[in-house]
Amino acid sequence: MSGEKKSPEEGSRAPGDCPEVASQGAARSGGECWGWIAISVLLVVLAFVASRYAFKAGMSYAGYCFAEDKTLSDNEKMRAVVKHVLKKYPPAVIRTPVDSRAWSVSSPEEPIHYKDVDDFLTLNPGCCELTEMRSPEEGSGFNFMERLTGTVSGYARIDYRVLYREDGVVKSILSKNHLAISNCGKPARKWQPGDYFFGFHPSNLSY
Repeated sequence: MSGEKKSPEEGSRAPGDCPEVASQGAARSGGECWGWIAISVLLVVLAFVASRYAFKAGMSYAGYCFAEDKTLSDNEKMRAVVKHVLKKYPPAVIRTPVDSRAWSVSSPEEPIHYKDVDDFLTLNPGCCELTEMRSPEEGSGFNFMERLTGTVSGYARIDYRVLYREDGVVKSILSKNHLAISNCGKPARKWQPGDYFFGFHPSNLSY
């Protein structure tokens, strides 16, 4: 049994409290204490950020569109794709022979534009469908990170008539497309490392 006596302050100190050392090492001990506190706070912050990224990753993988703040239905995705097609309309579909072995392709000089998405769908019945892969031979065609970030969620097949006038006569040429699309129904582009670390929802982006 030791005869040493502890002061009331020492007896009431909690195990995790930083010791008050009345010596040359007091300043250093205080610095070490604050260092541990800073590390603990940093770890808590990192854990919080990591959990948010993991939560968003799960939502994105499941098809959530952050730009629209919801998961789009197939119909909403298809309408988004058609809207993009109309922005690029008319495509280059007119083939003109350059010589015996070469052709040039250009857009119609007098295109007939569709009024809107509904007009496009009405005049092109059965034009469009969503698929999980481009073809059975190619498989899905997109990688894990593209699915995780929502850059690519599937494919949209769109076969439609490009309408135009030539010498006063209304003509049309069939344009066939099979586009990779994002969670938000926008034509997809390849995933890049920056997509993961910044913003996390590149489904807002398109070509």
